[in-house]
Amino acid sequence: MPVFASYEKFALSVSQSESCALVIGNFDGVHRGHQALIAEARRHATSAGTVIVMTFAPHPAKVLAPQNAPALILSPARKRELLLQSGADVVVEQPFDAAFAQLSATEFVERIILAGPRLRAVCVGHDFRFGRGRAGDGTLLSRLLAETGAVVTVLSAVAVTTPSGEQVTCSSTLIRRALAEGDLDRAKLLLGRPAELEGTVVHGAGRGRTIQVPTANLRCHSEIKLRPGVYAAWAELLAESATVPSSGIRGVEARHPAAVNVGYNPTFQGPSEAAASDPPLSVEAHLLVADGVELPSLYDRELRLCFVARLRDERKFPSVVELVTQIRSDIATVRQLTLDRR
Repeated sequence: MPVFASYEKFALSVSQSESCALVIGNFDGVHRGHQALIAEARRHATSAGTVIVMTFAPHPAKVLAPQNAPALILSPARKRELLLQSGADVVVEQPFDAAFAQLSATEFVERIILAGPRLRAVCVGHDFRFGRGRAGDGTLLSRLLAETGAVVTVLSAVAVTTPSGEQVTCSSTLIRRALAEGDLDRAKLLLGRPAELEGTVVHGAGRGRTIQVPTANLRCHSEIKLRPGVYAAWAELLAESATVPSSGIRGVEARHPAAVNVGYNPTFQGPSEAAASDPPLSVEAHLLVADGVELPSLYDRELRLCFVARLRDERKFPSVVELVTQIRSDIATVRQLTLDRR
């Protein structure tokens, strides 16, 4: 599998004569800006070269300022997949701890980058910083690598145009904001693909079956939270881990439309749950299958929800009967939306 736990371990596996281009960053979201960086590295590496993406584990903010660390859009596993799908040949997850954070900019280059294969190019984003106190930038990196012959490219911010004509810079921060607001269209525009959640299917309260709307309850792998509400999505049942190919990219065994509730189930909340200041957020997906098709057991399987549209806010209904009536209406809407956007 083309994933390494440090740049040092990767360097031991590759020929020093190989043509390589290195991309460095955090890459949370693997959005259009990140994809542009990888494409630039591919241009420098040539078709036969190796594109290496170095990211950090954990996210540096979790070490340097954990109280201000962002909620991560992707799990580590999904980030790896998307980096590889975007054109990386190798993903290096460089460990980031307190000792690593104390490396000066010069030490980072000498001990990490120069310890690897000879590089044809290094590509970083306009806001890239490295070394103790974030002292290094693209200009310093270029100076430190000048004698190696590597071309250092600092890519400008990538902007997209909204339907209203607004220019918006692709950034993980703006994607988090869009998801928190339930703005799937903006998130999709910035990401270059539909917003998604992945998780393991776990046992829930079992209420869905009692109202003839069984749901798959997800324990989500990422930290990001969507605005509570009801969504239309495609639910992808992922191949089991034992069958993941050497490429590191999981296959999809089945794909079904799904009505998804993200929220707190207010209709079923008791007094103690309603009074809680921070009740747990649940993600439940009702998969729509063709007549006569029976779903296999999904418990302990990995499910990816690719969101199509936000239908409505979650709300408390006066009775379960009224809730079920609304759910049936939501399911009909999901069927239509997924048919239109297949």
